[in-house]
Amino acid sequence: GFLDVAGHVAGADAEPSEEGITDWADVSSFAMSSIKWALANGVISGVDNLDGTRSLCPHDSASRAQMAKIILNVEAMRG
Repeated sequence: GFLDVAGHVAGADAEPSEEGITDWADVSSFAMSSIKWALANGVISGVDNLDGTRSLCPHDSASRAQMAKIILNVEAMRG
């Protein structure tokens, strides 16, 4: 997916904190490394829940605004 390509383009590698993420079990195994890369590098941050936790919402569609923010975050990493 998009995050796979973005991760390869940016050439970044890091492990995120899984603390506070409520829906790790919903992330498909093929997407897990890309999601972890994106979280660890500030490309995505998840959605804030009212109880102070965050959700990744992996089965939801990204809005145009969310995709634009992801692209800008990847470009900012590249310098």
